[in-house]
Amino acid sequence: MVMTNLMTDFLTEKKMANKILREGMWAGDLDDMVQPLITIDEYDSKIDQTAIVIGFYVNDFEAAKDLNRFVQKSPVSIIDSNVSPAPDQRGYYIVFVEISFNDRIVPNIKSIIDEISPLVNIDNWLFNTRNIDKPKVFDVEVVAKCLKINKIKDTIEEISKKIKSKTH
Repeated sequence: MVMTNLMTDFLTEKKMANKILREGMWAGDLDDMVQPLITIDEYDSKIDQTAIVIGFYVNDFEAAKDLNRFVQKSPVSIIDSNVSPAPDQRGYYIVFVEISFNDRIVPNIKSIIDEISPLVNIDNWLFNTRNIDKPKVFDVEVVAKCLKINKIKDTIEEISKKIKSKTH
């Protein structure tokens, strides 16, 4: 009986120390389940070709579903989100989050990261995107520059394809 009361007290104190983030999710619930690396604009949107896809790497399918549900309730306007049906070649499930590419893209990405950081106990994020060789420390200015470079390269490719199609 004494052991049960000690355990109950411990669990109650632990719950009180953590703050509730959103409907049943507590700070630290996905600790050690999500990698500190996100992918930005490496995958194509299934719904809106002008959207940006953000990917979060998760160790476990159930944890990925939990993160997906959490992100879906974000105040950031999300076009769509889903979990990869199978792990990637490194064994991670990816939570794909599609958001509009507009003048708020970088603040919206930062907002999503800030929302999930307490849930996953990650303060220092890395990101990867097309056209960079290795992950960089997440910084809003660096992300903004990378996304501009991606957009410029996409525009050049589109123009090049149109010119080629007219000459053939």
